[in-house]
Amino acid sequence: HDALPLGFDWILRDLSAAIPENAALFGLKRYPFLSKVAEYGRRVTLHGRFAQIVAAIDAPRPEVRAAAIATLDEIFHRPLLELPSFLPCALNMSNQLLHPGICWGHFHDYVPGVTVYPRRVRFYGDLNRRGVQAMEAIYRDLYRLTRDLAELTGLPLLDYLGIDPLMRWAVRLRERFLHSRGIDGLGPIHHLEEIFGPLAFRMNRRLRSIPAPMIPSPDGRGWIPDVTSRFWTDDIPHGLCVLSGLGRALGTPTPGVNALIRGHQAMMGRAYLVGDEPGPDFGETGAPQRYGVDDREELREFLRGPIRAVG
Repeated sequence: HDALPLGFDWILRDLSAAIPENAALFGLKRYPFLSKVAEYGRRVTLHGRFAQIVAAIDAPRPEVRAAAIATLDEIFHRPLLELPSFLPCALNMSNQLLHPGICWGHFHDYVPGVTVYPRRVRFYGDLNRRGVQAMEAIYRDLYRLTRDLAELTGLPLLDYLGIDPLMRWAVRLRERFLHSRGIDGLGPIHHLEEIFGPLAFRMNRRLRSIPAPMIPSPDGRGWIPDVTSRFWTDDIPHGLCVLSGLGRALGTPTPGVNALIRGHQAMMGRAYLVGDEPGPDFGETGAPQRYGVDDREELREFLRGPIRAVG
């Protein structure tokens, strides 16, 4: 799931006739490895591995589920934390929070065809305050969505919002300081922004040297963001737009997410949102509206539905 579009299990409903009867379906909440291409099609650089695999599994029978768990153990050699549903994979403090937020910090002033940057920045190593503020804005919306979806579904979704130790620390820090007075209406928390940015990313030896997704400018004068990379083509229509669509169906405002969608779509030449309303390209996203879901009751029934066809 983290390696696939958010709402991937919804897409599977359209493909369910092709799913073998004895197959198990699984979705990862995050990548099992932190790795980057060193030589395309030949070699990757492994920057680190997570201590456990966090996954949702859909299986027709207990023995198929057990076989799926054994297969994941054989592949990754890590203990498995099984999620109660695929929904926590979408409510994820990972790529759809990190990539759009940090990219906005680096490229908020980018105008296609005009702006050229003098050097290729480090994605995490050059993280700035604007990027941290953007991640914080996504987090606030994500927390509200998770809270309201937990109420709608009865699932303990907040328990799975921050699975990794660092993210768990960040969630608890925010729950203690940010949510104690109510999450809505809070002003900027500058000291937390300064802690979260440097401690989590700029000082991380595995992350700080990774370059941002950029390509040489056509005129050869410098660098521009590569808006054809998955940081945009995956994490906006199949990341932030899914969160925006969930909020729209729930009646939960997502002002930070929507603002970042509008900012990034200007770089991409797309129109997912017009203001806070669905734009002409919204139907190409992974949002639940793509599947005819427009309000809370429709969302409740949609989330209860089986991933695979019955009978």
